[in-house]
This record gives sequence, C-alpha cells and structure tokens, in this order.
Amino acid sequence: MIAIMEKGAIALVVDDNLDSVANFKDILRDLMGFEVVCCSSGEDGMKLLKSQSIKPAVIITDINMPGMDGVEFASKSRKLFSPGEVIFFAYTGVAGREKELKDLNLFNGGVFMKTDTERLLDTIGNMAPLQ
Repeated sequence: MIAIMEKGAIALVVDDNLDSVANFKDILRDLMGFEVVCCSSGEDGMKLLKSQSIKPAVIITDINMPGMDGVEFASKSRKLFSPGEVIFFAYTGVAGREKELKDLNLFNGGVFMKTDTERLLDTIGNMAPLQ
C-alpha cells in the first residue's frame, strides 16, 4: 500500500527531454507539494543519489535515454534504498513495452506510456504530500 507523503517530500525526475522535465516539475511542485529535483540523465541521477544529498520519496524516470537508460538507472538506484523506501515510476514512448517493464519488478509505482502522463500524475497525486 502506498502511503500519503508528507509535505515537502522529494520527487526526483530523470529524463533527457527538458520539456518533460519542466512539465513534471511544475505539476509536482505547484499542484502536489513536492520538492522536485531533476536530472537530465541516468548517470547524473546516480551521482546525485550516491552523494546522499537528497532522499527522494518518489523517483520518476524516462526509459529511453542515451547512456544509462531508465531500466539500468532504476536497477542500480534501487540498491541504494530499503524495499519500499522509494516509489519508482517509469514512463516510455515505446508502445508495447509496459508488460516487459512491469515484469522487471523495478517500478513499484507503475509503468506508464508518455501519452498517458495524466494517469501517471493522477497515481502520484493519490499519494501527494498534504497541502
């Protein structure tokens, strides 16, 4: 079960598409009460998490990124946290990969198509920090 998070919970968004990052940042911060940290690559996300300068409650990653993709990022970053400590979400623009990605058991928050961003945000909103 996913618990309601406290106001000021941190959401980490990892995506090489700056427009997607900006949209997520605005909605997560302004409408849901998260503190939002963004990285433009899986490598940058890993460096940030390994530095222990933030402790995210939610991580949202694009799957298709150059270099370290979202699957590799999620696989490596999950090892830095206790089970259930962070809720991982994935989104992809490649149709037909949802089942494959869900079967990896890396994304305990869900896997979403980029065309279904509203459903992703609704899912996150159900556990958003109290305003």
